[in-house]
Amino acid sequence: MKTKRLLFSTGTNHDLAQNIIKKTNIKLGKVDIGTFSNGETKVFLQEDVTGKHVYALGSTFTPNDNLFTLLLLINTLKVNGAKHITAIIPYYAYAKGDHLKVPGTSLTAKLIADYIKHAGADKIICINLHSTRVEKFLGKKLIHLDMTEKLAEEFKKIMPANMLVVSPDEGGLKRAKQFAKILKVKETACIKKYHPSLDKTNSRGIAGNVKNKNVVIFDDMVLSGATIITATQELKKAGAKEIYLVVIHIINTGLGIKRLTHEKRIKKVVYANTIPSQKRPNKFKAVDVSDLILKNLN
Repeated sequence: MKTKRLLFSTGTNHDLAQNIIKKTNIKLGKVDIGTFSNGETKVFLQEDVTGKHVYALGSTFTPNDNLFTLLLLINTLKVNGAKHITAIIPYYAYAKGDHLKVPGTSLTAKLIADYIKHAGADKIICINLHSTRVEKFLGKKLIHLDMTEKLAEEFKKIMPANMLVVSPDEGGLKRAKQFAKILKVKETACIKKYHPSLDKTNSRGIAGNVKNKNVVIFDDMVLSGATIITATQELKKAGAKEIYLVVIHIINTGLGIKRLTHEKRIKKVVYANTIPSQKRPNKFKAVDVSDLILKNLN
């Protein structure tokens, strides 16, 4: 019997798309995506989707072009008669715009959520969103997946004794405690920091005792890497021994990868491959997200 389920990809998550079709009866849908001579994005379906259950897979990094392409793909599926559309968005761009940090800024995370819903998505699969605010913006359409346990399983393979879990800021302490619970590590600490400006972070020391401890910093995302480098410096000053980093999303800004690569005080970086990347140095270990997504496709 011919399957009615089709997966359409923007092309930004090629490996993930291939893993999904190899392990399921979902077929890769044919679509032509490109750019017109005037710079506008072209999305042209090359097969009928009328009455079918379809998936739209796309990375939102780099955000502006890729996000708009994903929105066009979702909407093209809708207006061409797809019965049910599930958007698969491993990394959700603009997630830090979930509140008005200072007067004059925008609520970008909500705007993106509204775009995705209005484009035509019936369900939206995301992995470790930045905050509960973003979850609320997406509402009942959201299927929120958590990579924390899979990352913990991978880290356990290299975890030394006398371990402590560190959050790089107070806002991430709840995540760090969840990670520590899975690792069966009793102690946590956090870096106390403040933002003198929107793009600058300063430290005010550490809440917790890390002296003579092996530590793992756990965070949901790394952008420029500045917060992690600051945390590493503070931890070493306070007497920490080996330092590891476990993170959900590593954003391919270039600067962040470079900083983590050259930061000799960080022994190993374990991360989820929510954003496609080229080959990285041996100190980086990617954990695949495809199995978690596959369990939640219906």
